Amino acid sequence: MHSCLTQAGCGCLSDSFVKAAGINHFCCLQQCNEPEEYARRMRALAKYHCRDIHEWDGGECGFYYKKVCTYKKCPEDEEPKCDGEPYKTKNVLKCDHYWIAYMIECDARAQGAEGRGHSNWCEAHFTVLP
Repeated sequence: MHSCLTQAGCGCLSDSFVKAAGINHFCCLQQCNEPEEYARRMRALAKYHCRDIHEWDGGECGFYYKKVCTYKKCPEDEEPKCDGEPYKTKNVLKCDHYWIAYMIECDARAQGAEGRGHSNWCEAHFTVLP
């Protein structure tokens, strides 16, 4: 048995993470107009975003604005105008074991999309939880 599974309160693959993963995947389906963009975002989601990394050499995840309003006064659908604070992933995947499994699953979704064209990604991927 993986040692992480025996640690009380590990929470790596918590209910909150699973729910967030489903929401993030659904957002990728909704927001991407091209299969290649969907594949890129799925790989970024699995490799970086779930580990709370939002910028890296050659890219950024682009899932959220780079900063969030600290006073909850800026409109949520716009880049905050205040100083704000850096965006943080709420459900960080800390365990390497689960991180690799999540990357494998997201990469499989990305590979399945490349070279395909669909009028509706949500219908093409009826199950939205990787």
